Amino acid sequence: MGNCPYAVAFETIDTSLWGVPAPADVNKAHATTWVAKTIHDYHLAMVWDDHLFDDYLGDFEGWTKELFLKVERGTLKSLKTVLRHRGVYTGSNRARIADSLYNMIATENALEWDPAEFQSMDFDSRSKAYKRQQNAPRIDHVPEQQPPQPAPLAGTQPPQLQLQSQQQPPTRRALRSGTIRPKPEAPER
Repeated sequence: MGNCPYAVAFETIDTSLWGVPAPADVNKAHATTWVAKTIHDYHLAMVWDDHLFDDYLGDFEGWTKELFLKVERGTLKSLKTVLRHRGVYTGSNRARIADSLYNMIATENALEWDPAEFQSMDFDSRSKAYKRQQNAPRIDHVPEQQPPQPAPLAGTQPPQLQLQSQQQPPTRRALRSGTIRPKPEAPER
């Protein structure tokens, strides 16, 4: 795989199967080899965005979720990474990788990027996604604001302060100022 920056499971790859499409009854080595080959091809190809999505659909036509699950996990993650880096949205980054890659096959058109993931993605500078990202206004995350609390009526304390004053003993200053009268002590028995 030469200088390809994407991690693949070299110990699982069978070079005699390089370029041989994986049939439905494939084993782990053959499935991983096919995915490693597509990662290599995608890395070297001069295609991005929708054109890469079309290539992906052709390369994985007929694949089932079970077939994706046979691929070595790190290699599968690299496939998702190369697609995303080159502008193809693979679905939520929190979704299971095999589910995301399988669900893409069922769509006719490339998925629309989640705005937050799109903004934070590190795209290949030759992709249309990169150009859109650079020209898009930055959207800063605005934390949810707490709903306004009703103001207490004049001369009353908010309920939290009422609870505190009921639970805490009065201060010496409050006792001296006469605003709070001490409770009479109960007679000893």
